[in-house]
Amino acid sequence: MYERVQDSRNLDETLGRYRQLGLAIHDKNSYLYAHLDALHMASRNSAIPPNLKDELDASLERCKQSQDRAIKELEKYDPSRTFAKWAYGFAGKDSLRKKYDRFESDLNQVEKLCFRMNLVQQNSSNLLRPDYFKLVHETAESQPGETLPISDIWVAAGNYSDTGTRHDGDYVVEKKYVENDVRSLCDILRRASVPTPGILPCLGYRQPLYNDQSPPYRSFLQLIMELPADTDRQSLAYRLDTEAAPTLPDRLALAKDLVSAVNNVHRLKLVHKSIRSRAILLTTDRKPESSYHIFLQDWTYVRTQTAATSQNGGEDAWQTRIYQHPERQHTADQWPEVAYEPKHDIYSLGVVLMEILLWTPFVERCDSANLHAELRVATLYQDTVLGMGEEIMPSRYKGNSQKLTRFPMVIRDVWTSIARNDVTRVNAELGDVVVACLEGGYASAQEVLEALSRVDVS
Repeated sequence: MYERVQDSRNLDETLGRYRQLGLAIHDKNSYLYAHLDALHMASRNSAIPPNLKDELDASLERCKQSQDRAIKELEKYDPSRTFAKWAYGFAGKDSLRKKYDRFESDLNQVEKLCFRMNLVQQNSSNLLRPDYFKLVHETAESQPGETLPISDIWVAAGNYSDTGTRHDGDYVVEKKYVENDVRSLCDILRRASVPTPGILPCLGYRQPLYNDQSPPYRSFLQLIMELPADTDRQSLAYRLDTEAAPTLPDRLALAKDLVSAVNNVHRLKLVHKSIRSRAILLTTDRKPESSYHIFLQDWTYVRTQTAATSQNGGEDAWQTRIYQHPERQHTADQWPEVAYEPKHDIYSLGVVLMEILLWTPFVERCDSANLHAELRVATLYQDTVLGMGEEIMPSRYKGNSQKLTRFPMVIRDVWTSIARNDVTRVNAELGDVVVACLEGGYASAQEVLEALSRVDVS
């Protein structure tokens, strides 16, 4: 499949999909290869129920037939022809696309079976059984719950069995696509002392009844973390966007709490990899003298410090990219070669500290009256980067957040400039702390916390 299109003079989207699929089938580092290999091993495992093995055989047979039909259609394509209408032949591009879609659909069914077989084989103590944990109003077609406003935090009501009775509550539900990652993460989080400031209690993980709601409709797992009862919940981004700026001492206290939460993650020998205001949860007790608690969310791609980094979800989106260390960003054809380290979290922490100290979100709504409006990079960022000159950032990119944030080193220079100027005008010592976060001046979050503790803003 790959060889048929690799020398094409007209490698359009349709042919590109065939090429990528051909690579994935033979690439030992791909999800697809790993799933097929797991199913091969599962076929010899006596723990797999016979009816599940029969379902596997039928699914693999459908997949093989779809592959044969797709390759047969692809053989009609002539990569040597210059003009696409001749290269595709009489059948045309539409037929080739339909054969691919059918093949991909059957592969997705194989992937779903792989999840089911893997769960049977692993029998992890962190795996939540359907009779133990349930989400309220869950169906095979859709996931219950909703995201908190101006956040990427999904919350749903649910219940679990506790000494013979059902315990009702609200839970943060996060997608995971790699079971080994979520199992390792659960092992660490559930062994941690409870409560751990900055980290919600982890119940475990589960396989839902549904797949992704958009192509390629992948199977996934869900990490389940329990929210404290009788609390109001907001993202940090929501507070920055909708509330008036607190006093500087209050902002500094919030900054210290965030740094403390990151420090607790690092003490567990974890790197978080997604520290940003839309993924930071604030809960407030429903009492006359209310107090808030801060929790890091979006644990979807957490790795231990010693684990290799293979890929990062959402790193090509500018909303995530503006928080990431330049060493951890990638281009369309090159993944980062440097493993994730605590210093990369500290860089992201520095960006969020700026948001808190300046009390402005760096991901803005285009329409301030609409909580679900389209997003753009902050005006402060845009004005700063365009002020660096045409050679660094052409003025024609004004209003295009994707273009304005396309160069990792430029992003870092923008944040450093804002820290040296805007944050320093708030407080010179705090400006120095943020600059040190961005420039690798701290070896640990504990050092950042100690530096903030030395700042007097009374």
